[in-house]
Amino acid sequence: SVTNDFNIAGSEDNDPDDVFSVNVWEKDEDGKIYDDEGITYPAILPGDELYKEVHIENTGSYDQYIRATVTVTGARLWQELYGQHVVPLDALTNADLSRVHTLVAYFDAAQDAFVYELYYTDILPVDGQIVVFDTVNIHEGLDRYQAAALQNFQITVTADAVQTENVGDNVYEAFETVGLVKDVPITNATDLAAALAADGEARIVLDPNVAWNITVDYPV
Repeated sequence: SVTNDFNIAGSEDNDPDDVFSVNVWEKDEDGKIYDDEGITYPAILPGDELYKEVHIENTGSYDQYIRATVTVTGARLWQELYGQHVVPLDALTNADLSRVHTLVAYFDAAQDAFVYELYYTDILPVDGQIVVFDTVNIHEGLDRYQAAALQNFQITVTADAVQTENVGDNVYEAFETVGLVKDVPITNATDLAAALAADGEARIVLDPNVAWNITVDYPV
């Protein structure tokens, strides 16, 4: 008889997190690195361009697909300033979306936040890095009342990683294969209109508990 042993990649390591892992860190305009807590900005003025260089680094042992999730609080005020239901991430920051295969963006009413999921096209090699953005833009039309309402708003960046082998032909398929794609339910007509008008690829899931009556006109 012959016994076949099947070892999952990295299973011989004491800490699996060392095999598939990513690290998020940032640095300010003076080059100081922040890897535990983010940068705090005092005395923000309308029209400011705040330096915040956010890095995602492959600290594992395998090439990986990367998804960055950017959460921006104070969304209702940003909506007022920009006049948009979901303000584009590249308006609030200088994020380079040319490297993004799929962008999912939505308004989270419970958190009063915008949530942006960036699925990056490029495979990130071991020790490789992605710069999500390096500037945060403060709207020049911000008045003192709005500034008071925006007090202590936060921008949070988290990252997820998936191996590149046997999980599909692209980053979005990879995350879908391992069950990490987040479906965003649409519960009202305003959210649906915003989702349909959004740039990029996204999955629209209609809440089954809502009675929908939708008519779609196709151009000739």
